[in-house]
Amino acid sequence: MDTVQSDIYTDAMSSDSEVQKRIKSKIFSTTQLDKMKSALDFLRNQYTKKYNIWDKFFIPFIDKPEEFQTSLTSFIANRNHIAHNKLLDYSAKEKMLYDTHAFRGYIKEAVRKFDSENRSEEVEETLQAIEDQKEYEREAHLEIVQSEAGISIRDRKKILALFREVIRDIYRDIHEILYFNEVLDVNEINSLKDEMDEQLLFTIFNGRQELLNVYGLVDIDDSEGATSVLKISVVGGNDEDVATESIEYVNGEAEYNLEQTSYMPVVKDSLDDGNKEAVKEAVNEFVLRIMDDCETMGYSEERRAEEDWDADAADILENR
Repeated sequence: MDTVQSDIYTDAMSSDSEVQKRIKSKIFSTTQLDKMKSALDFLRNQYTKKYNIWDKFFIPFIDKPEEFQTSLTSFIANRNHIAHNKLLDYSAKEKMLYDTHAFRGYIKEAVRKFDSENRSEEVEETLQAIEDQKEYEREAHLEIVQSEAGISIRDRKKILALFREVIRDIYRDIHEILYFNEVLDVNEINSLKDEMDEQLLFTIFNGRQELLNVYGLVDIDDSEGATSVLKISVVGGNDEDVATESIEYVNGEAEYNLEQTSYMPVVKDSLDDGNKEAVKEAVNEFVLRIMDDCETMGYSEERRAEEDWDADAADILENR
C-alpha cells in the first residue's frame, strides 16, 4: 500500500553548484539511518512533484474513497491483531469476512469503472502486442503438432476457405456450360460467409426471370476431430427441389505419445466433396430441360406463325 500511495517526481534537478554542494553535504555527513531521513527529505524537495500514484490511478475508480480508506484501516488493524495473538476466534473471523466482503465490493465496482473507461492508445497497443504474442505461440505450437502428426488442424477461416473452393468449382462448371448460351445466363458468385443463415450463392436466369437459385448453409466447428458441414440447396422455379447435397470436412486431431516422444494422429483430416458432382449434374440436367422447353416453345411459335402465314396467303388467293 505504501508503494501505490507514493509520490512521483520529475527527473530534473537543479544543476546549480551551490545546490549540488548542499546535497553532497547532507548525504555524506552521516551514516546513521535515523539522520539519513533529513537528507532524503532535502533531496526530495529538490524535485518537482508530478503526481501521487494513489490519487491519479486509483481514486478515480473507487466509488467511496473515504469509506474504502476506513475499511482498509480496519482490515489492517484486524489482520495485525490476529497475527500478533496468533489466534483466529469466531469474532475475528466474522470481522475479517466483513472486511473481505467490503473490499470485494469496492474492487468489483472499480473494475467495472475501469473497463468502461476509454483505454489509452499505449494500453491498447500493449494489449494488442500481448494478444499477438499469444497467437504467435499458439500457431508455433500448432505447426509442431501438425508436422509431427502429419495432419492439418484448420481454424474457422481455413475450413471456410475449403468450402468456398467447393462452391467456386461448381460455379466454374456451370459458368462454362452457359458461356455461349443465348437464352440462359448466370450472375456473379456471392462469396460464402461464416454465418448461420442460408446464403444465396448464384442464380441462373433468363432476362429478368430467375429460373434457378443455388444456396449454401455452413455449420463450422474448428475443434480438433470435429466435423463441419456445407449444405448446398438447388431450388428451381415454384420452389422445385432440384438438389440438396452436403459437403463434410473432418478436422485433424492429435495427442502426445510419451513412448514416441512426439505427437501422433488420432483423427486424420479429410474433405468429402464428392457430392459436388451430384450438384453439377442436377444443375446441368435442369439447364438441358429448360433449353428443351425453350426449343419446343420456339418450334410451336414458329409453326403457328407458318400456319398464320399460310392462312393469310390462302385468303389473298381466294379474293383474287
